[in-house]
Amino acid sequence: MINIFDAGLVPDRENANAGTQRGRGLLEKSLRKLGAGRSILTDKDGNVIAGNKTLETAADIDLPVRIVETDGRELVVVRRTDLDLYSETDKRGRQLAYADNKISEVDLAWKPEQVAVDFEPLELEEWGFGEPKFTPSGDEEQGEDDPILLRVPDAVWGTDNDYGIPLLDLSMQATYLEAPFAGWGTMPRKNRMTGTYHFYVEDYRFENVWKHPEQIAASMCAAVIEPNFSVYDDMPRAVAIWQIYRKRWIARWLQSVGIKLFVDMNISERHADLRLMGVPRGWKAYCTRSYFDRLDSTEREYREALAHSESESILFVVYGGGKKAEELSKIHGWIWYPDQQTKDAGGKNG
Repeated sequence: MINIFDAGLVPDRENANAGTQRGRGLLEKSLRKLGAGRSILTDKDGNVIAGNKTLETAADIDLPVRIVETDGRELVVVRRTDLDLYSETDKRGRQLAYADNKISEVDLAWKPEQVAVDFEPLELEEWGFGEPKFTPSGDEEQGEDDPILLRVPDAVWGTDNDYGIPLLDLSMQATYLEAPFAGWGTMPRKNRMTGTYHFYVEDYRFENVWKHPEQIAASMCAAVIEPNFSVYDDMPRAVAIWQIYRKRWIARWLQSVGIKLFVDMNISERHADLRLMGVPRGWKAYCTRSYFDRLDSTEREYREALAHSESESILFVVYGGGKKAEELSKIHGWIWYPDQQTKDAGGKNG
């Protein structure tokens, strides 16, 4: 094992990736805790082709390296370690596998002036890259240079109204409620969610999904109820429209990445005319938040949804409202779920 500087390795001064502070910090933590475990590829003179960030960070913390010589014809160099990827007791292998993928995702900030690669447009398409897209290096704490944002386009969807509220994709409506049915933030997000998320929780728990809807997609959930950005009677009209726009935009984007959808009907009576703006006629999957002292509102929402569906039956999910809502659901054939927050607190749930 030798020191990086003694190895004659030289970082690429024209490296197209400027890196980010967050990525640098994550890489340093990984190297300190787990060791290198990564390949660094150089040319014949020691100039680094791949692994620049690993080399620079390792040099900063004085991490020793081992040089593996190759003549360039070895397309894959395998280095065996004593780590066990599937060990039940030693988690280092799995931690390293996750860190290696996650850091490469976080630590990316293209330098446009350094991406004059000798690829013709046709070659880029053949390689599968398409036209290069760049995100400038900026304030990492605000996430302005987080490459994961590139997954969420600043899309303008088709609309059926004067406000530009997106029109949902009728082909991507839910056809059944897939369990488990859970509130956003009530399950560990690192776990895969195979069921349906709802957002009948405090707004602060999901406000960030407006900026990062990919958090929902990353959960691998089968379906969602539209994010229930609160719309109250005393809200100015403009704010109510903005809340509807946000929920429908996120819903439409989630549909575009393959997630089925329930339309949220839980809108204040004063702004009820906005409730189905952007929902195409024939839509049959709905959900609402019920309250035991306002069951008449739940019934009105159901009748409105039924009329909008232009059919004799719909998939209608009711969350909360206690025993009265449960009994009403049985009468109408709705799917009823208890209010988990009240239930967890030891309340009678209405």
